[in-house]
Amino acid sequence: MGRPAYFALRAHARWRLPALSLLAVAVCLATAARSASGAINVNVSGAWNTVYHCQAGSCAGGSYPDVLKLMQATGSASVSGTDQLGGMLTGSLSTNASNQIVLTLKETDSSYTANFNVTLTVNGKAEAWTGTVTDSNGTSGTDTGTLEALALGQSGEAAAVSGSVSVEAPGSTSFTPLTSSTVIPMGSTINATSGTVELTLAKPGKGTETGEFYDGEFMINESHAGLAKETLEGGSFASCAPSGSARIASAGSGAKGAPVRQLWGHAHGSFETSGRGGAATVLGTIWLTQDYCNGTLFKAVKDAITVTEFAHPGRKHHVAQGHSIFVPLSGA
Repeated sequence: MGRPAYFALRAHARWRLPALSLLAVAVCLATAARSASGAINVNVSGAWNTVYHCQAGSCAGGSYPDVLKLMQATGSASVSGTDQLGGMLTGSLSTNASNQIVLTLKETDSSYTANFNVTLTVNGKAEAWTGTVTDSNGTSGTDTGTLEALALGQSGEAAAVSGSVSVEAPGSTSFTPLTSSTVIPMGSTINATSGTVELTLAKPGKGTETGEFYDGEFMINESHAGLAKETLEGGSFASCAPSGSARIASAGSGAKGAPVRQLWGHAHGSFETSGRGGAATVLGTIWLTQDYCNGTLFKAVKDAITVTEFAHPGRKHHVAQGHSIFVPLSGA
């Protein structure tokens, strides 16, 4: 049965083939992937390209592709996601007596159910799976899947280079230590105030780009054009005078007081760091971004950066190596 016939079958008979329906997945990792602290060190986030090969039942001899998009916060045991047709996936990770990791997923799509028992191939991170499938329609077969580890604008790979690095996934309220190279979703916040994190992101078309960030906390996002955006997070501006007050109004064009937060970057490619007053796009460089009460300071330590003022987007400044620029907040 071809793919078009499958869609017609789903629309009129209200049941689905196993790779695209209520899903229960038992994933056993071939290596021990849980740290002594209990955190899950293998992350299954990303788009899984799967193919169900039906061997018994009404669909025998057919093969049916699907894309399962899974989301797992770094170190979390909870997994969620959707399939290509919008079926909802929820589940959790656990370890068995052999210290293998088992992932149980369930997808809600009417009354149809399917059970996957697949083993992951792991080479530092989840890469592929293969296993068996049975479903509530009496069909069975095998399923193969490969993980698109890096999805443009959706996920990236984070690795702690030195020191202590932790990650807070979107929707989470706590940080989890980054103990291995892990695929994280865009919108994650990375705390590298006491360490260095290496980020590897997909580029439009093919290939990846890599940058290191340290001595700061930031949120990572990526546009569909491939621009990686690191937005400064953390710190407290509670002691700063309100915008427009005498203190801010008299601040002049320079930074006043101590920086509230900062981030160092060392990258070549499409990377941009943003503070409260503006953003710096790198031209292949080592650079510093610091937020103050009255604005943001950008400093190019190696090569150059281009700085854009948020209050005046048309103003762009080329900052050469060894130079810096301070961008005041609007009204400062």
